[in-house]
Order: sequence, then C-alpha cells, then structure tokens
Amino acid sequence: MKKALLMVLVFICSCCKNDNNQFIKDNEFISQPGNYYHKSIKIIVKEFKDGSLIYGIADLRNNIIYQQDINKSFSNNSRWVLYIDKKDNIWFHTSDLQLTSVLLKGNLKYDYTYKRIYGNNTMPIPNEFKMNLK
Repeated sequence: MKKALLMVLVFICSCCKNDNNQFIKDNEFISQPGNYYHKSIKIIVKEFKDGSLIYGIADLRNNIIYQQDINKSFSNNSRWVLYIDKKDNIWFHTSDLQLTSVLLKGNLKYDYTYKRIYGNNTMPIPNEFKMNLK
C-alpha cells in the first residue's frame, strides 16, 4: 500500500510542469522564456532544445494573434528583450538578428500590426525601451 502511494506521488510530481508563467503590467520587460499574461493576451517565448527562441502572441483561448517566423529564431545567448508600453504596444529587440520591431495595438481587442524599426525611423520609441538597449 505504501509503495503504491509513493508511486502515485512520484507520478504526480513528475507530471507537474514548472513553466515560467507570470502576469505582467504595462512598462515591463520580458527577457526569459516562458508564458506571460497581460490583460487579455498571452505572450509566449518558446525555447527549443537547440537553445533558439521564438515568440508569439495569443488570446487567452490560445488563438494566435502573431507568431514570429520560425526561420528567424534568435539565441538565448544573445541580448534580447520584449517590452510592453503604456499603450499595450509590444516592442522587441534582438542583437542576434540586429532587429527591432513593434506590434502596434489597434482599436480592436486583438488588433496588432507588425512594424520593423529601422535606423532612420520616425516612429517614437519609448525611453524605457531605448535605455534598456544601451
């Protein structure tokens, strides 16, 4: 009887995942793989076995709103960051791909528009995000 109870306990413990699930607010940075919940969206930063990362945005029912191209994954060993500003825009930077982009929040609940940021860009970048890139 004790062996059966011990086996059930071991089985339950082994099935429990230790995901990095966090609730985040405006003006917060993400720099670790995991699942992050912000208002009505979920930001997923997935790490593969080879150490490469991609990120995606989904609603709370896991319907995909945006997913980074899997062929343009970035390394966890490089400098990368996701940032959510006060307007719910989601900023992304990776030194690995030398890429800075933003998902601009639209008027509708799950309306986001992808925009890549170039050096001569006229779009205002949040100061907190700029400071983190230095």
